[in-house]
Amino acid sequence: MKNDINTESFTISAFRTNNTHSLNNQPRCILRLPEVIRRTGFKRSHVYQLIREGKFPQSMRIGVRSVGWDSYDVQQWIEERLNQHKNKEEE
Repeated sequence: MKNDINTESFTISAFRTNNTHSLNNQPRCILRLPEVIRRTGFKRSHVYQLIREGKFPQSMRIGVRSVGWDSYDVQQWIEERLNQHKNKEEE
């Protein structure tokens, strides 16, 4: 029994390690709109406006009536904005 638990833990850890992106070592996943709003600080309408303008990652259909965003794309977008802000401060 003890070996089964250790093997299962190892498998989950290995999966997480192999399924992460380098930006912040968090598991890559599909984010729903409430999480995108939480991470960006934008309201729903502003997120969709930025998408229409080509200034925010495009959502993907994940079901008949649902969409989500690749966590890697959203995190990369956030980091690009932070780097732009940092570069402006240095000028």
